[in-house]
Amino acid sequence: MKLNTQIDEVARSASLCLKCNMCTYGEWPENYPLCPLYIRDKIYTSSPGGLIYLVRALLENKMEYTSDLSNLSYFCINCRACDDICEIIPIPAPHVRPTEIIRLLRHELVKRGLISNDFIKKMHEVVKKDGDFRKQKIDIKIPENMKNEDSKDILFIEGQYPEGQEQIYEVALRVLQKIGLDVYVYRDQGSCGADLYDLGFISELKTLLEKKSELISKFVGKNLIFVDPHTQEFVLNNWQHYSKTDKKMRGKHLSEIILETLKGSKIKGKKMEKVIVSYHDPCILGRGLGIYDAPRNLINFFEGVTLLEMKRNRRNSYCCGAGDGTRGKAFPEFSEWVAKERFEEFKETGADILITSCPYCKEIFQRVLPTKEKTKVQDLFEFVNERIE
Repeated sequence: MKLNTQIDEVARSASLCLKCNMCTYGEWPENYPLCPLYIRDKIYTSSPGGLIYLVRALLENKMEYTSDLSNLSYFCINCRACDDICEIIPIPAPHVRPTEIIRLLRHELVKRGLISNDFIKKMHEVVKKDGDFRKQKIDIKIPENMKNEDSKDILFIEGQYPEGQEQIYEVALRVLQKIGLDVYVYRDQGSCGADLYDLGFISELKTLLEKKSELISKFVGKNLIFVDPHTQEFVLNNWQHYSKTDKKMRGKHLSEIILETLKGSKIKGKKMEKVIVSYHDPCILGRGLGIYDAPRNLINFFEGVTLLEMKRNRRNSYCCGAGDGTRGKAFPEFSEWVAKERFEEFKETGADILITSCPYCKEIFQRVLPTKEKTKVQDLFEFVNERIE
């Protein structure tokens, strides 16, 4: 969806919803329930289709915008299960998907000052005032050999990362050094725009990207490498529209880069005790970017590792509950309820370790676990780092 798309442009798309409720379930024949909001409430309004029907009613002047719509629209975690399964709504121009219509609803509520959640309201006030979220001090130590701006590969570190992501980036740098990959590490000093986009802060987002146009132009045509799937999807899909060149933005997830490098090298993994693991597909890495195999192949690269799948996996994976990180802070009870449900599914496998490849997933899982169980959750790059000499 283009950033200048307006909600009235999706009227035809919204009118096509059949109330079939398929947007809350996964693929046939399993039909696993996937929409966390619908699973919790068991009512149609609390579902992608329900939210789209509300948009339709708004566009047909059958109801008015109110703050009561705000929490419901933001409860959607953006897990993309509905986008992945619905083949009806995207048919007419501008070919939007369910979560994009929900995002436009948020934007309309933001424009009207109808944000009811205090945490999200404060976030918007900061962005309106400063043009970005408050910038964090980045304490990640960059090795000297990763400061060469002429390197063809660029590891992108966004300035707005959740608690714990700093450690994951440090581990990622160690892995890159071990496999001998020459990269330039770029550290952004604010938001890449993904969180503003998800929250419906579209007016502020356009201003942010216009200010980043010089930076964006430098990155277009380069090989970008990402640790955070949310950043990767947004940058690759949206940044080049604000570039001063005609080249395309391109990039890969770090799991793909490491796997390609290991396959073409003589690097062998350490000999370690046998371990049984299960892999949680992050929503944006999987349904958003279509990356399912690389993390699994990377896990299976090491001897002594057995990978057991949870019943809901790949396209049918269930969300961790974190969304882009804001849901856990704005709606902690709901977010943690989703995380606990997913972790129970992991325990059913009998595996020793739950591996994920999104910092938001690791953070929310560890938040809901008692101290003695926190070590059962690892980021993919932490797992890989332990197994490479």
